[in-house]
Amino acid sequence: MRYHGECYERDLVEALKYYKSAADQGYGEAQFNYALMCHKGECHEPNLVEALKYYKSAADQGYREAQFNYACMRYHGECYERDLVEALKYYKSAADQGYTTAQFNYAIMRYKGEGAEKDSGEALKYCKLAAEKGYAEAQNLYEVMLASEKESNTTVNSEDNSAHGVSRVLKRKYEPTPEQQEDEGSTKKPKQ
Repeated sequence: MRYHGECYERDLVEALKYYKSAADQGYGEAQFNYALMCHKGECHEPNLVEALKYYKSAADQGYREAQFNYACMRYHGECYERDLVEALKYYKSAADQGYTTAQFNYAIMRYKGEGAEKDSGEALKYCKLAAEKGYAEAQNLYEVMLASEKESNTTVNSEDNSAHGVSRVLKRKYEPTPEQQEDEGSTKKPKQ
């Protein structure tokens, strides 16, 4: 309530204090909300160490938004060195819970062989899941991947040609748009 300014004047310092208290008692949603405030730097400078710690705590309880944000931080090397194995693991956890952007990011990592051996079949499977939910980048990549698979099955020397289309699509940095984040919940203001 303090975060949203319901019943009382909005007080981020007070909200942060109560989220931290509940987070330290093991409440997953509070861990996520506290981590999100730390990550965004609400009411103080961003604290990436604290954000990473509490995202992971909530992620380990199965909170998919925390799994996604934790994976993003590990993938991009926020706070500590990049850890692609850890990022892949948590993207997959969120993807398996239906988190569209995580499905897409997991597909890209599997296709590129980041964090695990390259697996085009797994990449296609997860990219299709995101594409079927209307995720435009996933729809585009899925079509390119399908075309690449068809070319590699019909042409002896198609590896360079088929890979060109996919690598062109993968060169873009994929972060969810604000609308996609809002749909998924990763940038929603903390819940009460």
